[in-house]
Amino acid sequence: MSEIENSEFIEKVIERATEVLGSVDKANEWVDKKSKTLGANPRVLCETKEGYDQVLKHLHWIDVTTSDN
Repeated sequence: MSEIENSEFIEKVIERATEVLGSVDKANEWVDKKSKTLGANPRVLCETKEGYDQVLKHLHWIDVTTSDN
C-alpha cells in the first residue's frame, strides 16, 4: 500500500470517528489508542485495506450501539 493510500485511510477514519465520537480531539485520541476489540490501534490497522475495513466496521458498531435511537 502506498503512503498516499494510508494517509487517505487515516483521514477518512478520523472523519468518521469525529462523527461517531463527537469531536476531532476524541477521534485523534481514539485512532492512536490500542483497542482491545480490534487488537491494535486503528492507525496501525489502517496500513492495510483489510485493517481499514475492520476499523470502519468497528466505528459503525460503536455508532449503532451508542446512538440515542
